[in-house]
Amino acid sequence: MAGDQDLDDLFRESELALQFSRGVFGHSAGAGCGGVGERRRGEEVDWEMVEARALQRDEQDCAICLCDLGGPSKKKVLTSCSHLFHANCLESFERFSSAMAEVDSLCPCCRSKYEKRFY
Repeated sequence: MAGDQDLDDLFRESELALQFSRGVFGHSAGAGCGGVGERRRGEEVDWEMVEARALQRDEQDCAICLCDLGGPSKKKVLTSCSHLFHANCLESFERFSSAMAEVDSLCPCCRSKYEKRFY
């Protein structure tokens, strides 16, 4: 579909810009976003805390497509780093990331590893 191709092109361009930025500023991927999603191997995600942090942000728009997250009728995904996305947008982002040979999916906002659940 044309929309998927546009999203893939956007992600490709964003990834190139991030790679350039990392090279210039020496940032590493997955620096995290305040520790909510960062935990030791084997630890369970405290989804209540993650949800509370996401609600504090009061994000109204999906950070991937920049469109309104909408009400309960829109299918959304909450990541363990407390970011909220349209389910289709995050799915497209993950598809793009795997095509770019990234081993783990990294959050489009904070570049940390994450787990997800539908919200």
